[in-house]
Amino acid sequence: MRRIVHSGVSALAIVLIILLIAPMAEGLEVEGWPGYTWGRLAHDLRGKYGDSVNALVNQGIAWTTLPGDVTFETYVEGSFADRNMDINWFNSNGTAEGIRFTKDFVKFGYEASQLTYSVNGEYTELDQLFVTWYYDWYSYMKRRRGGEGWPFSALRGSSWGRIRDDLSNQEGVSVATFINQGIDWFTLPGNITFNTFVEYHLAYRTQNPKWFNAHGPAVGFEFRKSAFNLGMDWYWETLTEQQDSTYMYWRCYLQWFFDWDLKSGGGEERTRWDMRR
Repeated sequence: MRRIVHSGVSALAIVLIILLIAPMAEGLEVEGWPGYTWGRLAHDLRGKYGDSVNALVNQGIAWTTLPGDVTFETYVEGSFADRNMDINWFNSNGTAEGIRFTKDFVKFGYEASQLTYSVNGEYTELDQLFVTWYYDWYSYMKRRRGGEGWPFSALRGSSWGRIRDDLSNQEGVSVATFINQGIDWFTLPGNITFNTFVEYHLAYRTQNPKWFNAHGPAVGFEFRKSAFNLGMDWYWETLTEQQDSTYMYWRCYLQWFFDWDLKSGGGEERTRWDMRR
């Protein structure tokens, strides 16, 4: 990974900060203030990575809706990652700012990001074009009294993905995605749903691929409550750029995702959205 010697706030960041402040200062009417937070606390039960935390907060402004029902937004973001084992290229904090266009479950745009690794002091800046998506589905399957049906509550699944083109050519073109299919078996007191799932992950990029290019299946179970998932999973990761490099992760975790619009209030809970593998 290339070391960037300059630091500080990018020109785009300054522009976006001004755009974030301008509506409040001038009373300009905007369509919305969409934002979200995602995070995960995890414990590696095999002892390789120890305890870890990942989190991010994203806040944007929805400026206008273009023809075709495409929403134009600007946003800023902050992220944090820390663990107590194998920490050199994990423990970090970063910021990002960008513009995005949203159509249904797909977002595309441009982002400038800054990331500092807290252990070795490496600082990087990336300018990238991106396309991301998140789509989920739910089918109610519970057997009704006296009728036919299935002995579980519902089928629930989701797919997330991101395609990026790094304009600074540090990472090249990259793809990260997963698909998840689960079963909601029953609901416990307190409206807690017990879910089991299978999942498949894939990650690929054209530059510096050694510790990135990977794929593999996962299985697990979760207790779901509102915006939170408490669970355990087993993930078999194969690093495709290294021979005989398959590792089985076994972890327990608490994960959350919640989004909002500060203008309209409320929010949506998506607890299987996985920003980082």
